[in-house]
Amino acid sequence: MTERRRIAIVSQHLDAIGAEHANSVGICSRGLAGALAADFDVALYGRPSATGAQDLPGVTLRLIAEPRSDRFIQKAYRRSERVFRLLNRGYPLTSSTSCIAGPFLGRQVARDLAQWQPYLVLVQHNAWRVSQVKSELPNATVVLQLHQSIFPQELTPGYRRAALKADHVTAVSPFIAEAVEKQLNRPVSVIRNGVDPTLFDARATPEARGPNIAFCGAVSPEKGIHVLTKAFDGLLQTHPDATLTLIGRVGARNVVNTLPETRDPLLARIRPYFEGDYEQMLLSSLSPKAAERLRLTGSLDPAGVRAKVASADMLVLPSICDESFGLPVVEAMAIGVPAIVTESGAMPWLVEGGKRALSLPRMIPKRLNTPSLDCGRTRNTATRSRSRADTEQLRHSPGRALPRICSSCSLTL
Repeated sequence: MTERRRIAIVSQHLDAIGAEHANSVGICSRGLAGALAADFDVALYGRPSATGAQDLPGVTLRLIAEPRSDRFIQKAYRRSERVFRLLNRGYPLTSSTSCIAGPFLGRQVARDLAQWQPYLVLVQHNAWRVSQVKSELPNATVVLQLHQSIFPQELTPGYRRAALKADHVTAVSPFIAEAVEKQLNRPVSVIRNGVDPTLFDARATPEARGPNIAFCGAVSPEKGIHVLTKAFDGLLQTHPDATLTLIGRVGARNVVNTLPETRDPLLARIRPYFEGDYEQMLLSSLSPKAAERLRLTGSLDPAGVRAKVASADMLVLPSICDESFGLPVVEAMAIGVPAIVTESGAMPWLVEGGKRALSLPRMIPKRLNTPSLDCGRTRNTATRSRSRADTEQLRHSPGRALPRICSSCSLTL
């Protein structure tokens, strides 16, 4: 019997990869690992979770806890942030992709990889991991997969050198690939995210009497939730039985990890929302009627998310930041729920300029009121969305994912 080749996927140190609590990158890592497991021995590296199932059929999960030394580095940075800023051209360091992002954990992962000896290693977003893996596995093919463009505060000379050590760089959308090609001055291929349509049942009967509008993702300022709630307040004038369901953890995320240090006027307008209690700000800005019709689910496991989206009349992704891909929109397509998105980042590409979903400018609540949130007008796109979810562009399967990686690296299977 021929021994199967080994492939390793290395998560960022902050990524959750458990079945119940995976974050967006963790979900993509699990999907890719599961897809590749049909033809290869796959190991997925990540951090252990205190709760929830950790298994993934056909995939070896290599769970390594964050060492104390890494936690000490994070504390030292918080105490001496001004010094670090001076060393980083005045920018703060991100806790996800900078040199302080789990360096000792990365060394442990690299040493474990050297024991396992995979022929291909896919590193999720953190270029510093590429350098560490290459030091232990100089002959392995290492692919850096980027889930967003590199923020100015991340693009240090050290990060650039580490990224250039990768045998190839890939990105999740043409929007990100084009930006990274300019930043690194090297070719970048697109290996888009995807879904397994067999996991998604057709949409259910909506739970609410009136139109049920859903959002899925981080309930954080960069996602434009305050724009959506303002629009929803206006919608209730014509649809008094409407319901807005926000699916995801509520609270502003770390602004340094979330927004690039740029002069984008739209991003500048939302920076104040990262200060203080974002949930309380949302609730206090609503009319009593809108507050009564608002549903906050908090974090749900994947099955719970799918059930909530399936019961909605539409999914709205009102992002102000540049979305790198838009996985919730693809999942809504797989269920057959129509979507409304803003013209941010990769969204125009994902929805084919409005063919797959209604696309609107960013931060314009009046355009989100009626008719764009009129369920009668958007519901007829559900059938088209459902059929498109079975296309090659949205499916996540080993027959498509790995050949794209290997052909990019000039490998022969």
